[in-house]
Amino acid sequence: MKIGIIAFTERGAALAGSIRAALVQEGDAAGVAKGFGEGKISLAAWTKEQFTASDALIFVGATGIAVRAVAPHLQSKAVDPAVVSVDEGGSWVVPLVSGHIGGANDLARRIAGLIGAEAIVTTATDVNGLWAVDSWAVKQELAVANIGSIKKVSGSLLAGKEVLLASEFPISGNPPSQVRFVQVEPGTEFPDDAYASVSVRTSAPGLRLVPRALAVGIGCRKGTPFERIDAACNEFLKLHEFDGRSLAQVASIDLKEHEPGIVAFSEHRGILFKTFSADVLNAVAGDFAPSAFVSSVTGTDNVCERSVVASGGKVLVHKEVHDGITFSAGVLPVELTFSS
Repeated sequence: MKIGIIAFTERGAALAGSIRAALVQEGDAAGVAKGFGEGKISLAAWTKEQFTASDALIFVGATGIAVRAVAPHLQSKAVDPAVVSVDEGGSWVVPLVSGHIGGANDLARRIAGLIGAEAIVTTATDVNGLWAVDSWAVKQELAVANIGSIKKVSGSLLAGKEVLLASEFPISGNPPSQVRFVQVEPGTEFPDDAYASVSVRTSAPGLRLVPRALAVGIGCRKGTPFERIDAACNEFLKLHEFDGRSLAQVASIDLKEHEPGIVAFSEHRGILFKTFSADVLNAVAGDFAPSAFVSSVTGTDNVCERSVVASGGKVLVHKEVHDGITFSAGVLPVELTFSS
């Protein structure tokens, strides 16, 4: 995590330095600022900068200072960084904002363990020892698509009800108390009574948790511009109800390795671009839609579908043409676990 720390007294600064050193040793990037004395920085300016630049903010001092500092910047638990307050005596660590999705609760527990303090966690699921679905999603690297549905899952658990979690992907370990788990095949119907679903589809029911698990195979003519590829891919994803956040990689033949439009597309989406030789593509097993023209140009009868399989994916959508660009899609393996 990238973490900003600020202190308001000499004693607090010494504690902030100890916290920083311990966090850095565990692999975090952390810096300390002084909100007092010589070299004092503006608390308002520091908070504004850190709120967008950091994953977490730690205030070593009165909780009220932290509350007033971050209040103007709060937007949503979906985007706000973790905010934690630590008293300058090093006795209490209080997560204030983004306890689950932002990771403030876990960060507070970590800091407490590092400095011998006690973490004061007040979120209801944690207090009652119940499954925090949003915290679990973050640890599994799942995007939370419809954040408002978290309340229904947590509220049902707090009311003593069983909640059904359905997933297109296997989940190892034992489900938490009051959670029933069922696995469905990718592309098949979900149970209507699912409270939460792990899926690449926008049509999945309940709280949608989206893994980066979609591989898109692509074939295009030389010089196809990025804008056409991006628009056509959006059309393809929407048509098949794929959540754009599930897109993990795009794949094609090695002849397209430096194709400007596809390279720009993968960079724009922040995803991998994998290419394979004709020999590798020809060697993959499966039932693919052949094209004599494609074979004469590339040495393989199908680029997009074979690329998905070569990437390790299972084809869900066979070759389609959108604005002269061929696409197919499949799901990649994802490792999920209930174990902490």
